Amino acid sequence: MRKRRSTRFAVIVSVVLCLLLAACTSGTDSGKGDPAGKSSEPKAETGNSASPTAKASDMTAPGEFPIVTKKQEISMYTPKISWITEWENNAATKWLEKKTNIDVNFVLGPETAEEAKQKLNLMLASGSKLPDVFMKSGLSTDQIATYGSQGLFLPLNDYIEKYGTNYKKLIEKYPNLLKQITAPDGKIYALPYVAECMHCMYSQRFWINQKWLDAAGQKMPTTPDELYNVFMAFKQAKDLNGNGKQDEIPLIATIDGWNGELTGFLMNPFVPSNGKAYGWLYMDNNQVKASYMQDGWKDGLKFLKKMYDDGLIDKEAFSLKASQAKVLIGGPDGNRVGAFADGALSSVIDIGVKGARDDFVVVPPLKGASGKQITPWYEPFGSPSFVITKYAANPEVAFRLGDALATDYSRDLEWRNFFYGPEGDTWVKPEQGVKGLNGQQALWKQTFQWGTPNDKFWATTGILYASADDKGTLAVTNDGSFNQEQILWDAAVKDYKPHGASIIPPPIFYKTDEAEAIAEPKTQLTNYVEKSIMEFVTGKKDIDKDWEAYKKDIENLGFSKYVSTMQKAYDRQYK
Repeated sequence: MRKRRSTRFAVIVSVVLCLLLAACTSGTDSGKGDPAGKSSEPKAETGNSASPTAKASDMTAPGEFPIVTKKQEISMYTPKISWITEWENNAATKWLEKKTNIDVNFVLGPETAEEAKQKLNLMLASGSKLPDVFMKSGLSTDQIATYGSQGLFLPLNDYIEKYGTNYKKLIEKYPNLLKQITAPDGKIYALPYVAECMHCMYSQRFWINQKWLDAAGQKMPTTPDELYNVFMAFKQAKDLNGNGKQDEIPLIATIDGWNGELTGFLMNPFVPSNGKAYGWLYMDNNQVKASYMQDGWKDGLKFLKKMYDDGLIDKEAFSLKASQAKVLIGGPDGNRVGAFADGALSSVIDIGVKGARDDFVVVPPLKGASGKQITPWYEPFGSPSFVITKYAANPEVAFRLGDALATDYSRDLEWRNFFYGPEGDTWVKPEQGVKGLNGQQALWKQTFQWGTPNDKFWATTGILYASADDKGTLAVTNDGSFNQEQILWDAAVKDYKPHGASIIPPPIFYKTDEAEAIAEPKTQLTNYVEKSIMEFVTGKKDIDKDWEAYKKDIENLGFSKYVSTMQKAYDRQYK
């Protein structure tokens, strides 16, 4: 459910989007559908000397299919996904080729993010011929702007104007989209991926054990003080999980969960906080600010320290991984946990097993001293995802393909055969009267378990636009069975959306000198703040006595220059 995070804006990782990008099976490249792992990488070549396989005049009118009247080939680099077993003969590949008359030849990259980064750097620096297209390859905005200005990647401004159909619709829907994808030189070098995943847009969620609330005679907390009292009741109650041991843990946190740290949800009653994923930075009336430099941060740390000192926070909160949390919640001793922060239950719970998955409910945003509740609204930003290189024999055709991949398949069920696999195999049309997550007539019912090895579609690789209506029109059952999609949808719409605040820093393109100037301070500040959080909460540092020294250390790490550089780039791009 998570989303990949990009390196744009130095703090934007990937939301997102949320919770949603798959891994690969190995660190080697393989050709399209080649079980032997042979590389389909283009042969070394410099300059744009490729011979066109067809003329642009072979294209049909924008928005019409097939895209070309004479078959063409396009080479596409994209990272492998572990559970996609076949690419060349994938059902989605065949469907797309028949629909567009374009034969996609895959150049598959490595599995891990670090390996993929190394691979990309080598490809870009080699001087060798590159694939026609980079698709969700992990290219950073800095790389896109730099290599675009050098002529390696083609500007797409004119293509959008002349051939764009789906992207024109998105630009009309999101007026800031053009600003988000425009490099400092005024050119657009990548088509964006826009995701409207409802539960991803409100993913700073907090879960509490309703079973324990009832057993301890407590009500749903609405303020930090009430939450503290609930946790104290959890600690003082006798054997809430019924395993014969006094081993209950009121609150856990994870270091690799989806918004699973202590300083996201729990900080917002004191100071706006987007969490570590965004470097604890937030927007306030077009001004870039750091949560960790505000007085409210100090108050929030005191609240966390109080809970830690009273034994309400897991002692492993600063080292616990999500996989280890699953043992605490669903191990041999049963569910030992009272609450946790995470974008989805499945991050820390085996939702395929009855028990703990049914115990937890969401806690709405806690009220601050003024009575206000806020939660970050992860606006659907344009994440640069489809890049056309100078080696593309017919870039107009490549662009038309990219524009087609931004089709709103939530309503165009024909295209669902590409994005989700063949109808009747991975999804079916529900009967009339069956409701979707949004309470309206459902348009599709999933018959495939996400993550199961298959050759039916490309997972999230081929999607350049995911409408909120996609999940909204997903059929749900009313038989009382566990349904995480319904739980997350309802939580987003009912409990979090009413309190959504536009405080997430948007994507920012930096000039080369700016990117270089903030690279080191960014890393040093993130590391120092993260370490200081642990030291303040656990008592290694005194929050009152060491606060000014802490702020001075941050300044010495280049904080003012770091924020002012971001502000300058933000103003240039968005004002």
